[in-house]
Amino acid sequence: MDKTSLIFRVGETPILVDAGTYCYTADSIARKEHRSGRGHNVLLVNHADQADLDGQATFSAPRFGAMGISLEQGETPSDAASVFHLWHDGYRRFPGIGRVERRIYCLADGIRIVDQLDGQGTASLELIFNFHPSLSIALEGSLVYVISDKQPICTISCEAGWALSTEHGWFSSSYGYREANTRLVVSACCELPIRATTTFTIH
Repeated sequence: MDKTSLIFRVGETPILVDAGTYCYTADSIARKEHRSGRGHNVLLVNHADQADLDGQATFSAPRFGAMGISLEQGETPSDAASVFHLWHDGYRRFPGIGRVERRIYCLADGIRIVDQLDGQGTASLELIFNFHPSLSIALEGSLVYVISDKQPICTISCEAGWALSTEHGWFSSSYGYREANTRLVVSACCELPIRATTTFTIH
């Protein structure tokens, strides 16, 4: 469930991480947990994964519909070195829900993530961000401070009015090994279509 997900480093310090593959067959419950959307840095809609995993075999390939990634040409704003455009249609299986699009703007001092969801009606949205186990985070209003060795390494600016919370997650750097990490959840109930901007500023 990693469509439109990203990983992010500041120098040699990993900030946003992928859950990794803890195991393939020994523990199917753990495999599903590491494979799920909450184990990746994505937009989730109505508390559902990007594609239906229920009732599928351990190694089945979920159906996302159309999906892709491209480097946008000729549309780069003055403050961005490049812009990546990612999208998928996994949520079109639900009435009123359209395409998920994400643009990642590469800035001189960080990145700006713009998420867009097409459709109509109201939807519950969650932006999921998984941090490396060596990091801690502090919440202050619509800001999040990412802390390494007791010093802020970057600041995350979230949409005003969206709720910020943390939860337990898992990170696996190799098969058979995993350790706890912190997961940031930025959530809101919104009228569609919607655009949400999240900015990571390096200190």
